[in-house]
Amino acid sequence: MTSALKRLSDRWGSAPDYPNTVVEAKSLDWVETELNVKLPDDYRDQVLEIGLPRIRLVLLSAIVDNVLPLYDLWALLTPEEIIVETEDWRHIGMPNDLVVFGRDSLGNKFCFSNKDIATSVPSANVSFWDHDFQATTVIATSFTSLLNDYTNVGTRNLWQKTFGGHY
Repeated sequence: MTSALKRLSDRWGSAPDYPNTVVEAKSLDWVETELNVKLPDDYRDQVLEIGLPRIRLVLLSAIVDNVLPLYDLWALLTPEEIIVETEDWRHIGMPNDLVVFGRDSLGNKFCFSNKDIATSVPSANVSFWDHDFQATTVIATSFTSLLNDYTNVGTRNLWQKTFGGHY
């Protein structure tokens, strides 16, 4: 079965001119050591297999045009960005128990909770941290579940309206 990250990459990822960012196991090991966590297996396995896609603006357009109750997934972070954003945002108000792995177009964060990833687990809840309201909301039961929400976003109306034809 094709992984959720592969489906997200194929559907919403950037053109071949901008391939997915390759992530090595030692880089994820570094994140785990620096932040004293164990990234969920479903996150680790998919990122190591597929890499990190550059998500195109058309995903945000599809969410808005279809009035979907989804946060816009703007970027999945590199291992270095995970460490820097987690540590920096903790200093300016993000709860200390969150580990950032993605962000929306406004800088809000997609996170795992330290309590869920203190030890090796197959999957962990995904939370969304809104930096304007200092609010954390659990939005998915796993990284895979989160990605499935985005791969299931319909684009037919968007593409027909934009290009007047097939998608």
